[in-house]
Amino acid sequence: MKKSLLILASISLFLLLCSMACDETTQPDNKNDLTGLVENETILNEITKEYNDNDISFDFANGVSFKVTRLNNYGAEKQSVSISQIGGERYFNSPNNLVFDLSKMKGSLVFELEQKLPANLVAEDISVIIYSPGTSEVELDAEEIAFTYDKISGNMTAIFAAPSDNPIIGSVKKDSPVLQSGGGKYSRVAISWTRREDLAEGAEAKIIEMPFYEQPGNSCWATCAAMIGRAYAPVNDREKEIRIIDFVKKLGHSSLDDGIGLWDFSRNLPSSLKSITGVEFEASSFVSKTNLLREIRNKLDQNIPVLLNLRYPGVGAHVVLVVGYEVDLVSAAKISVKLIYHNPQNQANDGFYKKADYDWLVKDKYATEAFQILYADQAVPTTKALYTLGMPLKNYFGELSFIVPIKRQSDGRIIDWHVQMQYDNSVSQSYVWIYDYGNVKVEVIPDSADKIKLSLPVYNATKTSKSLHLDVRAYDYDAGGLIFEASNMKSYNPGTNFIEAVIPLSELVDNKKQIDVMMKFALWDGGNYLDGYIIRFKLAPKKQIEFISMITVSGNHLTTCPDNSSEAEGNISIGAQKMMLTGEGKKYSGTSQDNSSSYRLTRNVVLEYDSEVNPKYIKYLSIEMITEILYDNVVQGTANTKIELRDIEIGEDDKAGTQLMLYRYESDVCKYIIDTQYKYRPTAKDGCSVDLLSYQCNSESQMYISIK
Repeated sequence: MKKSLLILASISLFLLLCSMACDETTQPDNKNDLTGLVENETILNEITKEYNDNDISFDFANGVSFKVTRLNNYGAEKQSVSISQIGGERYFNSPNNLVFDLSKMKGSLVFELEQKLPANLVAEDISVIIYSPGTSEVELDAEEIAFTYDKISGNMTAIFAAPSDNPIIGSVKKDSPVLQSGGGKYSRVAISWTRREDLAEGAEAKIIEMPFYEQPGNSCWATCAAMIGRAYAPVNDREKEIRIIDFVKKLGHSSLDDGIGLWDFSRNLPSSLKSITGVEFEASSFVSKTNLLREIRNKLDQNIPVLLNLRYPGVGAHVVLVVGYEVDLVSAAKISVKLIYHNPQNQANDGFYKKADYDWLVKDKYATEAFQILYADQAVPTTKALYTLGMPLKNYFGELSFIVPIKRQSDGRIIDWHVQMQYDNSVSQSYVWIYDYGNVKVEVIPDSADKIKLSLPVYNATKTSKSLHLDVRAYDYDAGGLIFEASNMKSYNPGTNFIEAVIPLSELVDNKKQIDVMMKFALWDGGNYLDGYIIRFKLAPKKQIEFISMITVSGNHLTTCPDNSSEAEGNISIGAQKMMLTGEGKKYSGTSQDNSSSYRLTRNVVLEYDSEVNPKYIKYLSIEMITEILYDNVVQGTANTKIELRDIEIGEDDKAGTQLMLYRYESDVCKYIIDTQYKYRPTAKDGCSVDLLSYQCNSESQMYISIK
């Protein structure tokens, strides 16, 4: 049954609405000229005629005809009428899309549209819309123009008004359109169609192996751009650094939760990909579902994967990387095709090569909503990397953190504070370092940080396990020169893996000055570079060292009680368990406390080297322990132990990398002792006190000192 020309559907178009997955953002250009021609748009043909209360016809060589009749335009203003066919249109630029511009008019007129299409098309595979080429932050106004189509002759006819605020004849538009970027008139008509026979032709299945990344926040679009960018990197520079946050920054987004809009996806994202890879990219928009599917298959058949910008079921606006398809059935009554794609959400590590029915993927699409694809102008290189290395950011997959041990005031326990990267578009490197708690920015990593903790995601986008090695190298950015390097070989299963490691900061820091560190992470398959990135950070001079010690000597003690006294021999042990000493150059000192229900222990340590750089001696070392004995939280007595040492030589055997580990035994221990003191004083008057009379070294005497 043919549709009446006067009973027309009107649907307001929301292109890529704000959603929980990939929210939309601003996209108008800065010149407010989106209703005119933009870059890559051309006028393929233009017909101009005068309307003087007469019937006129605009007949294009492609079989499209626009008619202005006196009957439909009674009382309309006499004017010059120009209709232009647009090539390379900003949105609808793919084959089987014809776009005509009707903006060059003083006033609105009613047009009759006729076109000779192929016979036997399926009506749902034909789309006719009129829209405003201006864009805004969240929507692009468009209306569906109802049409009649004769399957035998292939004739398609429709009627509409343009340029107009209300182009649908016979409809009452309740809400006035918001003027956008210089004009909100509906002034462009897009016609698209697809033959089911075209969808039925070709291979039944296709898959292109492609690299994978996981999205931080709602940056699905930037993550998919990184996937396709990494795949095309070998065209010009295989080792090109390609980071998700770089795409986010290039589009001027202040947050990883900012999504992408129609204009950014069409114009700015392709140019960003080109600037990074040197490869040409472009995007196309589609109102017709079948036309979109046909073009996706065409690209995949040419070994060109595509980014698909769609309304993902249950999610909202979202971008996936389409890498293949499987055709079950294509007929006039039904299209049954599965798309194969990488979903950067990677929920439950299930983002690789997902399969979904095409009908399901597009089921939430509005009648006039445009879905988009983005693709390169050439086939993806066969030498692309299929193993990729993720860069963890704060709160997102994995860990790349500086660890700062601190003492918790509530219970005295040592806990780890993390300093992590967070996206920031206001700085050149696109991220800043911040504390886990309180979002406090860290300009310089404090000297209290003791290590870098790594849990880096490695994505294997193949079907088999692979042994790869990760190289980590650190350089002094200002002075030049390698200051640290390490390598790790590991087998990675298909899917998401993690490589975990710890880098002691003692191997990077300088005792005299702050250093600007450039650290490179690189994933290799033998001599074949796969993926990697660079991080930068500033390290404070090492004003803190980790100190551990245990010294034991023998001593003669005098115990004095109210009614008697006695002497006895016994060992005296004094030590420190993982104390942090602060200082600068040659001198360091520190205090620590250990508490329990039976005692309160305070340790004081003073350490002095003979030289700031490459010391040969510990010139002076003092260790003091003050122990309060408790019962029912009441002090019963206090013990004071102190030992002083000097001129402890540091030999090559005492060095383990940047750590000092000194062991001395028996009589050698006493060579370094200046003085040893011990006394115990009870709180109660009738208690017994203890004093050290003398000390000596015997077979049980030992000294252990660890410094790093």
